[in-house]
Amino acid sequence: MDEGTVIKISSASAESAIPNLPVYSMAKGGIDSFTRVDADGYGLDIWLNAIRPGLVVIKQTEGVYTGGDPRYETIKTRTTDEGVV
Repeated sequence: MDEGTVIKISSASAESAIPNLPVYSMAKGGIDSFTRVDADGYGLDIWLNAIRPGLVVIKQTEGVYTGGDPRYETIKTRTTDEGVV
């Protein structure tokens, strides 16, 4: 590949562990490290990035962590800008 863009999906949880889901945080941390290593190995015409969203409330996550649940408050505070969803 001579030029192009590679975008990987990471998570704010890569730097801030989610209660009861340590493997998720480790996997996302691995994506961040892999992206940095890849970026050092490619030429200047290839862009490598990792997108790191915080908590995203969607249908699949609505019933998992809800307001008032201590885990929800921890995740919201650790993975969003000032705890704003």
